[in-house]
Amino acid sequence: MNDNAVRSWRTILGLIMLIITPQLSGSEISLSARIDKTDIPFESTAELSLDIRWEGKVADYAFELLPLPTTQSLKILGTSTSVRSEVVDGRDFIVRSFHYTLEPTRAGLGLVEPIILKYISLPDSIPAQLASQRFQINIDSPLPKKVQHTRNGGFFVYAIPILIVLVTAGLVIWFRRQKSQPEPVGTSEEALLLALSLAKRETMSDRKLFFSRLYTILSQYLESKCSIKTAGRTAAEILGDCETANLSDDLKSRFNIWLTMAEKEKYAPLPGEPGDMIRLATEIENLFEKKLNLNKAEA
Repeated sequence: MNDNAVRSWRTILGLIMLIITPQLSGSEISLSARIDKTDIPFESTAELSLDIRWEGKVADYAFELLPLPTTQSLKILGTSTSVRSEVVDGRDFIVRSFHYTLEPTRAGLGLVEPIILKYISLPDSIPAQLASQRFQINIDSPLPKKVQHTRNGGFFVYAIPILIVLVTAGLVIWFRRQKSQPEPVGTSEEALLLALSLAKRETMSDRKLFFSRLYTILSQYLESKCSIKTAGRTAAEILGDCETANLSDDLKSRFNIWLTMAEKEKYAPLPGEPGDMIRLATEIENLFEKKLNLNKAEA
């Protein structure tokens, strides 16, 4: 084959790739991250944004719970999430966004390690993962605190803090002496109700996060009551070990429903029935408050 024929075939192949490549990349899922500042004062904050974008429908992918960013010299001050749809050139895209507010903990170089997103392509159930880039933020040293000294007021500058420390120490000693009995250790039921109350207050706006927290709460209760290991195990494995535990048949049946539902909803690609989180949390609270009151009455 001569040189002209080779060049012709290369030209044809290049045209074919130009036609095919946009169609393939348009259907892929992508993960992009950005940060609004790379140099900040110690007293300021930075905003980290993460976008998961794909062409198609919401149900095309199922996602694992996205972990909080791992940071150095920074802490997560607040988070928020949102989901929106976009139309670009007549094509429908879904964009799921995560926003994090970062606050410095010390001066120097702040780091945000890559965030790993694990997901499953549906309906083929093909697992895969994406990773964001690593970010660096230069953090300035804290501003020095100004202390004004005057000839007449210099004594009070030092005396007032010392007086506050002495009064606080005295109050602490007095309160400790007033406690003749140690605080009672909370029961497994009390621990479950407290954890569930916090989960309702902190995660009701995020369905996946609520059911992830609920799965952990229910697993920890069973681990405490049945003396079994639950970390990293499926609902079926945990419930299997609880069959011979000293639990009532009614409680075993309820946990079978609750734990299985929590595990399923952690990875469910579509929103569930409106209000089912509130109904489920209320059902669990009512049962354990009744059980707690009954235990106190018997005691």
